Amino acid sequence: ESLFLSNNGLSGTISSEFGLLKPLKNLYLLGNQLTGSIPSELGFLAQLEHLSLGRNRLEGLIPRQITSLPLLEFLSLENDESSFASSSGLSGPLPPLDGFPRLRELYLQHNAFTGAMPDHFLQGIYDKSAKITVDLSFNDIDGTIPAELSSFDDLNLLLVGNEISGIPSDICTKYGWMNGEVANSCDSILCPPGTFNVDGRQVDASSPCETCTYPGSARKYGSTSCGPGS
Repeated sequence: ESLFLSNNGLSGTISSEFGLLKPLKNLYLLGNQLTGSIPSELGFLAQLEHLSLGRNRLEGLIPRQITSLPLLEFLSLENDESSFASSSGLSGPLPPLDGFPRLRELYLQHNAFTGAMPDHFLQGIYDKSAKITVDLSFNDIDGTIPAELSSFDDLNLLLVGNEISGIPSDICTKYGWMNGEVANSCDSILCPPGTFNVDGRQVDASSPCETCTYPGSARKYGSTSCGPGS
């Protein structure tokens, strides 16, 4: 039911034959040197609760077949940009990922996902009062954060390092978000244009987003610096 192979020196591609291991609940291949695409056959693993493929050199799209696993609680597909800077990571439009009714943690940071967040992003999650962590930081996601996400009560949504252009007012009233920091300021999601913070957001009241005085800089949500090109 469990296979843990994380943090070894494994290389090559992920075998499609993993899809034959039907009883698997936990598959961990985190932190290796695996290359190529994610095999669609992993979508045959209907019993999966934890799937961790992050910090490898994987590229390409997220296969449609693994976007609707009914028992999945944890999905790790983040790219290890510090160790493998030559790899662009997973790419293409960000999928809605609305086929995970039990999802609690999603890690997609440091990839190359593009376009706006789908309006029905993660809307298949049954319990929207549960604590949910979603890390989409350092991709190429643009547009406005979907107002539909206001249906979640306790969401940690990490978006620094993208091209976000708007935060709906409904989301700024979700005081349980970001570990309760939205109750202090909506800047805890992302610093608004014209301001900056080394974290791209107000992590707590002691580190507010600061007004940028450099002309024409900090033009996007989530700026981490104030100066030319920021």
